[in-house]
Order: sequence, then C-alpha cells, then structure tokens
Amino acid sequence: MKKRVRKYRYRKKGRRSIARRHAVILTAAAVVLVLLTVAVVSSILLFQHKPEALTPSSPPQVLSQPVPEPASQLVNPNAASAAAQGELAYQSLYPELYVPIVEKIPAKEGDRVVYLTYDDGPSELTPKLLDILDEQGVKATFFVMAQGKSTENCKTWLKMIADRGHTIGVHTYTHQYQQIYASPQAFLEDFKKMHDLIYEATGQKITVFRFAGGSVNAYNQKTCKAIIDEMTRRGYTYFDWNVDCGDSNVKNKGKDIYAITIGAIKNYDKSIVLMHNSKSKSDTVTQTAAIIKEAKKNGYRFDVLSPSVKPFTFRIPSPPAPQVSSQASSTASAPSSSTGS
Repeated sequence: MKKRVRKYRYRKKGRRSIARRHAVILTAAAVVLVLLTVAVVSSILLFQHKPEALTPSSPPQVLSQPVPEPASQLVNPNAASAAAQGELAYQSLYPELYVPIVEKIPAKEGDRVVYLTYDDGPSELTPKLLDILDEQGVKATFFVMAQGKSTENCKTWLKMIADRGHTIGVHTYTHQYQQIYASPQAFLEDFKKMHDLIYEATGQKITVFRFAGGSVNAYNQKTCKAIIDEMTRRGYTYFDWNVDCGDSNVKNKGKDIYAITIGAIKNYDKSIVLMHNSKSKSDTVTQTAAIIKEAKKNGYRFDVLSPSVKPFTFRIPSPPAPQVSSQASSTASAPSSSTGS
C-alpha cells in the first residue's frame, strides 16, 4: 500500500514538472513573438519616414529662404528712392509704374529690319489685321488706346493681340493732347489708366510706349522734357518713327500708302514704320500683306520692338532763351544805387 502511494506521488510530481517546463516554453515563445512584432512595426515606421535621397530632380528645400523683391525693384534703383527724393511730387506717384532698366542695343551692321507699329487700335479691323500678319509670318507692335471703343471690346481685341504673340505698348488712354500733356502728373495719370487696362485684358506688364503725336509735338513743347525724363527714370522705353506710311492723311489711299511705305523703307537698313489701326484705316490693313512681301523681297526681316531695341526718337527742343530788353540788360550789367551794392 505504501509503495503505491509513493508511486502515485512520484507520478504527480513528474506531471507538475512537465507542466512547469511547458509554461516556461510558452512564456518564452510569447516574449519572442512580442519582440518580433515590435521589430517589424519599428522597421515599417522607419521606412515610411526615411528621408528622400537627393537627386538632381529633387533639390533640397530651404524653408527659411527670404522672398525676393520684384525684379523691377531690383534693377531699377529709382523705384526705391522715389519716395525719398521729394523734389518732384509726381515722382512718388504710382509706385507700381516701374520696370527694369535695359541696355539699348544698336542694330548690327548690314541687318535689314522693319518694325511695323500700329497706333490708335485696337478696333474692329484688328482681327483681320492679325490674320494677315499670321499669314505672312510677321509679328508687329501695337501702341494702343481706349478712346472711342467699349471697355469689353477693347479687352477682347487686346487679348487677341497678346495671344497671337505681338507686342503691346501704351499709346494713350484718352488721346486728348491738351489734357495729357498739361504736366508730368497728368501724363502719368493717363498712362496708368491704359497700363492697367492692358494688364486686366492680357496679364502683361508693358515696358514700351509711344507718345500720342510723337515725343515732341505742338502740345507738349513746355512739358516734353520733364515727361520724357520721368518715364525714362521709371525704366520705360518710348519709340518715335523714321518711316510714316502716310495713312493719317485722308487723301492717301491704298496705293499711296504702299508706295510711301516701300519708298521710305528702302532708304534705311532699320525702319520703325508708323501705321494706324483705328476703325477708319481699312486701306492700311489691305496694304499690309503687299508691303511685307515687297520688303522681304528686298532682303528685310520683320521684328517686334522691345526695351533692348535702340529707339528712334525726335530731338528734344532746347528751352527758349529769355528775351531781355536793352533797358533790363543795362540794368543787369550796371545795378542802380538802390540795390545797395
């Protein structure tokens, strides 16, 4: 009986020992499984947050890079100093009307080039003119105004000009000579209106312009120098012309416009041709293709105006010498005793 009891006890202890070993093994396996799980999760997280390798197509980002100033401010120091000068009140007006100052490059010797320029547009004739220029593979420069047309039509035509790859410049908003040439401030006011209309229609900031009536005319003798100086200080480039197609003379018809233009072009290697694109200048439009063909036949190429093109400009008149009477002259040379000298 005692032997059976001992045998039973030994068996029971053996079973307990085996159970403990199994528990240890299961616990160890669970720990290993947890460690493996942690390792896998950590690897996944590290992989997801691994920084991208730097390649030529993905340069490093600089988070603290300062925002650069507009280009016009950097290359035209007059913009920053305008407010500080204080000498002329109009110099501090319209701080947005500054553009880069660009070096003017003369035409190369032997380069025969024609610049077709159209004033007073856009108009109902503009779409047809653009089609003709496209057919001839030529780009032109349009000096535009707003007078005599609805704002919406004007914007539509301006966008057409820009979309076809031509250059747009300011001519005038009102074309009222006495108004715009009354003072530099009056000129700037008119200029800004047309400048803003062009920008609204095309998104382009213009850099070139042409004075209504030319840079020197009967209406701006007293103000032309101050206006030219101010617009040049702001970086804008203005263009007069050395060839006039003659379409401003109502007596000239299509054949006359052609003959005048071609005859004048042949006198120069470089021609800036004055033409018009107002609604009454249909003869100019119809002669454009023939003028281009004849000029090309004579070895000329066509281009658009830009700030780097050396412009033709009219000579600014010298201020008139003061008229002094003989009595005043003698007084100036020999002061009276009342001057206290």
